Amino acid sequence: MDLILVESIVILCAFLTLIRPFVKSFQDIEGTHFLSFFGSLLLILIFVVYGFRPELVPLSIFVFFLFLTDIPGIIRIWRHLKYDDYGEGSLVLRGLALLVLVGVSFIAIRYAPFSEQKSDFASLFTKKQLPTTSDINLFVKEAIPTAPVVLVAPPVVGSAESLSSLLTILCERGFTVVTFRQESVDLFPFLSGSLKDRRRQGNLLQIGSALLLGEHWSVANQLGKELVKKREAALKAVFPWVYQQYVLRQEGLEVPFFCIAYDVSAEAIENLFLRGEIGVSRTGPLMGGSEKVELPHEEKNQSEVAVVPPSEEKGKTSFLRALVLVEKTTFTSYVFENLDDQESNNKWQNVFKSFSFGVKKERQEQKELPIPVLFAVSDRITSEKVRHSRYFFVEENMAQNSYPRLLVAVEGAGVFDYSDIVQFYPLLELFFQGTGKRVITAGYYPETLGNLIGNFFVNFLVPPWIEGIQKVPVYGKTFVETNRWWKQPGKELIGIP
Repeated sequence: MDLILVESIVILCAFLTLIRPFVKSFQDIEGTHFLSFFGSLLLILIFVVYGFRPELVPLSIFVFFLFLTDIPGIIRIWRHLKYDDYGEGSLVLRGLALLVLVGVSFIAIRYAPFSEQKSDFASLFTKKQLPTTSDINLFVKEAIPTAPVVLVAPPVVGSAESLSSLLTILCERGFTVVTFRQESVDLFPFLSGSLKDRRRQGNLLQIGSALLLGEHWSVANQLGKELVKKREAALKAVFPWVYQQYVLRQEGLEVPFFCIAYDVSAEAIENLFLRGEIGVSRTGPLMGGSEKVELPHEEKNQSEVAVVPPSEEKGKTSFLRALVLVEKTTFTSYVFENLDDQESNNKWQNVFKSFSFGVKKERQEQKELPIPVLFAVSDRITSEKVRHSRYFFVEENMAQNSYPRLLVAVEGAGVFDYSDIVQFYPLLELFFQGTGKRVITAGYYPETLGNLIGNFFVNFLVPPWIEGIQKVPVYGKTFVETNRWWKQPGKELIGIP
């Protein structure tokens, strides 16, 4: 791997600089004073070519500090003066520095990306431009005309390029898949995009502070709400296009339409549903609208189970059979006091303010989504403390029984594991890992989730839409929970033996 090779050269430069006083044959080689400078230049080039690499931050700080300590020696050598740094104190400090170098080198190598090959995402999907805006690029993989359509609203961290594994599984299962990239919002994985894409990382601090602190501090929460608002605008533009192009057929029939939404996208689409700006399927979500099922409290016609009044203008709405929310954010669920006093017109001031103490907040009550929903979250939800705090929205939704609810958490899955972003930034695995035994196979978690979602969607299909699509067994330990709406066991619904 080219990146690891360059990292190794940087580490070697630092190592040779530190051992110079211990090796007599090196002590008379004046050029060793310039090795730390050379290593610093290589690190700068790495960040220019590969973009921001979080695993290299400790090594970068160490090498730049080492270069600063070598500056006096470089100046003396430049003036042809003798420089002696072989004192006892210098030897002790360099010995300790060698131990630090071992630690930062381990982080840099251990958490380097799994692969530097450009993602095959571009070759798998057809790129299309949304006619109403240049800010959104669409990616489509079509199946047969009667294939159900799945719109995947991507995470802001990684965007569409980080979903190759999950999207490939859905395509192989027989679904027509549509996803998109919002240029002004999404952070693209550096190793799968062009150099032009890698430079579009101005939102890094904003998104980072929002995702980390948005549920605790007021200004970070406001940044998160701004992201949600931007994603809402994108979804309102994408939904009608997908509906007209792939869902509505010439015969006037609607192909079954599903949606998967990640983090900010999940919160955005939930808000659109609750405001009635996106409707759900008019047809029966489970049995084609003709059969009845027994609900916990009363018997309802299945065609009435998940219906909200659609918009008067059909071009402004779409109809979904079911929805999947993956690690949904909850920025709009919190209200902070005196928020206006804390805001600034300067984005960078807001970012730094987000790390300051927040003000008292209150949490708004969760409204019930009028549609079948599958929640996919980290296996941290098995902790009661985390369930009541970070995943409160899941707990409140699972307590509702008017509509189908299903919860899945693959063992060992962390917050970012349901996309491929961890393959590009393995350090996320360290800081946002799950609680169970982790599977280290690349792509395991997004592929497993893809099959679970595919099996979930099968529950809402009848002929002719179900032709060629069937449930597949999904192995591995997965936490599953259902609300009382369902008759069948949760594992049976999603194909777990």
